[in-house]
Amino acid sequence: MILLATLTQGYTYWENKPSFQLESDIGSNYVMYIIESGSCEFEFSQYSGIASANDILLIPPYVKFKRNMLEPMCFHFIRVIPDPVTPTFIGKHHLGSHRFYENCEFLRKTNFSLNTDSHYIQNHIVEDFFMLLKIKKFKPIEPKQALSRNNIINSAIELMEHNSSLSISEIAQFTNTSTAYFSRIFKKTIGETPVCFYTKIKLKKVQKLLITTNLTLAEISEQTGFTDPFYLSKVFTTHLGCSPRTYRKNHII
Repeated sequence: MILLATLTQGYTYWENKPSFQLESDIGSNYVMYIIESGSCEFEFSQYSGIASANDILLIPPYVKFKRNMLEPMCFHFIRVIPDPVTPTFIGKHHLGSHRFYENCEFLRKTNFSLNTDSHYIQNHIVEDFFMLLKIKKFKPIEPKQALSRNNIINSAIELMEHNSSLSISEIAQFTNTSTAYFSRIFKKTIGETPVCFYTKIKLKKVQKLLITTNLTLAEISEQTGFTDPFYLSKVFTTHLGCSPRTYRKNHII
């Protein structure tokens, strides 16, 4: 997991703004629009549509951002210094939780404030908005819950759960489909590629073995279908943000 470290670089709260002074612009920072009320049309990169109450727009730098006010808007305008997570949230998002409203209320209090804590509070709240978006996107890998009505996918997931050393082509053969067809319907049904899904199932087994046994990484890699401990360590670190050794050290109590 990548820890957030978002910083803001400029914040303004606009109340009942009737129109945009510019129909479009290109900024050198990531920009967030957090909309409390009103609406506007927007277009940037491959994103376009209407943004309204409880929507968040995250616009990347050096991209033309077109907008047109449809109804007077109350919104927070924030320039963001990106962290590694920021680019994954480019686009439009909708949040409507109590925490969203509380964050907006606290942000408003920092508008034009001379209090030395204002910038710290802005950083913290923007970071929390990103966390809310991350929570919204979070989908734990629970194979039992992922079972669909498609018998091919059902059979494939059962194989993945109980066999850690199969290739995707072998799984496709077990389900009497071609590798290309199997990969296509799997992604369409589950929402991610079979390789990615299978890897996450195996990594859950790795995590459990790391904290419940004294097996070496070589032994764990052999049991969970990874070619060798070095490759396992690389994949593990990529997905979990730390090495297997660090993970084991941090979780043994």
